[in-house]
Amino acid sequence: MKHASDDKITISVPDDWWISKWDKSEFYRNDVCQMAGGQKAVDILCRPLDEAGKLVMIELKDYRTDYNKLMEDLKPGGRLVSEVPQKLLNTLSGLLLGARSGNNHFTHETTGILNIDRKISFYLLLVYTEQSPKIIGTRSRLNVQSLDSMLENLKQHIRRKLSSKFNIRFTLLIPDQAPAEAWSYTIT
Repeated sequence: MKHASDDKITISVPDDWWISKWDKSEFYRNDVCQMAGGQKAVDILCRPLDEAGKLVMIELKDYRTDYNKLMEDLKPGGRLVSEVPQKLLNTLSGLLLGARSGNNHFTHETTGILNIDRKISFYLLLVYTEQSPKIIGTRSRLNVQSLDSMLENLKQHIRRKLSSKFNIRFTLLIPDQAPAEAWSYTIT
């Protein structure tokens, strides 16, 4: 298995896959960020080496230490609603720059990554610990219902932005859900 970690979340892919901690890669940090003024990007890129028509993009968000921040970021107009699609766009722009850069190391690993027929899957992995209800009764049930509806609204909002116009498959993963791909994750 090959691995890429972001703080306390590790993504694992089979040995016959390519994986990159994209937003920490030398090319992204030294070339893309300098040109584009520090734009944010998706955390992990990976793909099967034998499958030229596939790219998996993974954005990791860890809210285990701040449940209130999760609730704030999930609100309409919150950080996740605007930032996540922007990170995807920035990443695709960076990949285009990389493909045109002539950087042999970069282009070797990502040959065909921007092929128009490529299937792109974009995952947002939200890691959080549900706040233990301090108030028993109706308010705590409403809080859980509110989280569920906010997660659903986020998922639908991003899907509308990506799937209909750009043919990018979006999946929102929450704790204990497995991706529908050959990669996996562990949380420490």
